[in-house]
Amino acid sequence: MTSSSVPVPGAGHRFALALLLLAACHAAGGVGLQPPSPLWGGLESGRYRVGLSLLFERDTTRPALGPDSAPPPGRPMQIVVWYPAGAAGDRPVTLRQYIELSAGALGPDSATAERRRRLVEGFASEPRSNGIAQSAVDSLLGTPMGAVVDAPPAGGRFPLLVFLHASPWGASVMSEYLASHGFVVAAIESKGAREAPYRLSRANLDAMVRDAGFTVTRMRREPFVGELLGIIGMSNGAIAAVALQLGGIVPQAVVSLDGGIGEQAGGSYLGSVSGAVATRFTVPLLHLYTPDNRYLDFQYLRSYQAAPRTM
Repeated sequence: MTSSSVPVPGAGHRFALALLLLAACHAAGGVGLQPPSPLWGGLESGRYRVGLSLLFERDTTRPALGPDSAPPPGRPMQIVVWYPAGAAGDRPVTLRQYIELSAGALGPDSATAERRRRLVEGFASEPRSNGIAQSAVDSLLGTPMGAVVDAPPAGGRFPLLVFLHASPWGASVMSEYLASHGFVVAAIESKGAREAPYRLSRANLDAMVRDAGFTVTRMRREPFVGELLGIIGMSNGAIAAVALQLGGIVPQAVVSLDGGIGEQAGGSYLGSVSGAVATRFTVPLLHLYTPDNRYLDFQYLRSYQAAPRTM
């Protein structure tokens, strides 16, 4: 790792680094339980079983999505939650079920059998086009994962992590792993400001920031959610994760997974919403990136002098 500034010691910075160290501990031979799913690879489970639940909400301060003249009121918000569980059943979800969860992104009424079928077919089409037999794809789709639906939560309160800009199946392994180590992870899929499809734009990033704030507020009503808050942002999600602090919800840490904050698009957006005052960004930041990204531009990250940053 390299640091673009001298990290300022503090609980938030330690919290951000703890997420990285947790994710890397298996490589260092850390002690843990056997992984609950073959898709975990070399990751080692923590002390907790993992529960999975769905929250269907509507943000009535914002309009519904789509062209319908009389849709249900409010912006649909399906929140997928992984959490530390005590005793859990022996019927974990499968990869297929995770893929099908995206069918409900616009509310429970959208989770039709046809929409679920199309999502699974979309997932399977690429491996088939690369010569993978349908039987092998079906076997993968049936792979048991690490979470059990509606398992009883473990006793206590746990740090909250909000995962931005990832599908339920894309976030599943990382979220299960973190939940087994004592985090509550809440993920919400990206949507446009006015239409369901998400594309990078100022209006859609604004919408993602508000989605993140709604998710934090909703999750803090859960009895097993503690005070510590971290935001994990994948790609464009990292831009919204950093911007969230400007609206009054200040996490202890942000983790950027190859996030757009290391590119010109993200830096420009954050400069705009902050009024070009880089010192408004104070939350400790861990930015993981691939060096072969031709869009890398660190001038903005380097300007956030008030935020401890590790890259």
